[in-house]
Amino acid sequence: GRVLERSGFQVTSATNGLEGLHMMQAEVYDIAFVDFLMPVMNGIQMVTRYRKWEKEQEDRGTKQYIVGISANADGGDIEEGKRQGMDHFCRKPLTVATMKTILGSAPATVAKPAAAS
Repeated sequence: GRVLERSGFQVTSATNGLEGLHMMQAEVYDIAFVDFLMPVMNGIQMVTRYRKWEKEQEDRGTKQYIVGISANADGGDIEEGKRQGMDHFCRKPLTVATMKTILGSAPATVAKPAAAS
């Protein structure tokens, strides 16, 4: 989170997957980084439930951009995450270069950091 904050982004964190699900249902974020291993509800379960909920929202208008992150996910986990609705996957730890690549390849609807003045 600190790398993003230093780059001009506002960062909001959840302590577990269920809290993250509720946060994403309440607000569309520019980008959501979802860890595969979270307490209460793991990242794949959270994204599955979120995408199902998102499809039912007629007035939502915007598809949440979700990046799955994990230090230990194998190829099967990554494919399952994408099948359930993750838009991208990155291995932890995330570097500044990786973050810039993700933000650069994200859809135009994803905010870019504010220019320093």
